[in-house]
Amino acid sequence: MVINHQILEKLIDQAKASPRLRMILDLRNSAEDGSQRMLNALEPGTVMPIHRHHASSETVVILRGRIRWIFYDDNGQETERVVLDANGEPRMLNVEKDRWHSLECLESGSVLYESKDGPYHPLEEDEIMVKQKMGSMKSKKIIALAKGVWAFCSYLFIPQRRPKDYYNL
Repeated sequence: MVINHQILEKLIDQAKASPRLRMILDLRNSAEDGSQRMLNALEPGTVMPIHRHHASSETVVILRGRIRWIFYDDNGQETERVVLDANGEPRMLNVEKDRWHSLECLESGSVLYESKDGPYHPLEEDEIMVKQKMGSMKSKKIIALAKGVWAFCSYLFIPQRRPKDYYNL
């Protein structure tokens, strides 16, 4: 597959039309492919919960736009911010395994290339950060919402890998 201007524009248009304000183009060869490779088009206002990946690091390259990556310690305190800029520096980032992170899209039409080791799996409860100051009921609702968002993404983009408990979230 040649990734050209038309493919990127179509993906950006889909992200703009999506309630989540982002859209993924799966670049794997098949559902059995043991890796994760994708284009991720994001729009300002998309919500990405603070999360980490136990099983893999995450490598991202910005192809268009600007996106701020935000890193946190285990207590939810911000430790670092890095802005990836397709027209400047830096343009690439490797997020270490188990490092808490989130992102903020700064420019409409932003597109990332993302890759992770191993097959896709929905985030586990301990891979989504819930700040301690929130009440336990509110925290449980936020965890359920975040798990639901990730499960929904799995259902939409990788239906053969849909979590078995998708309808029980």
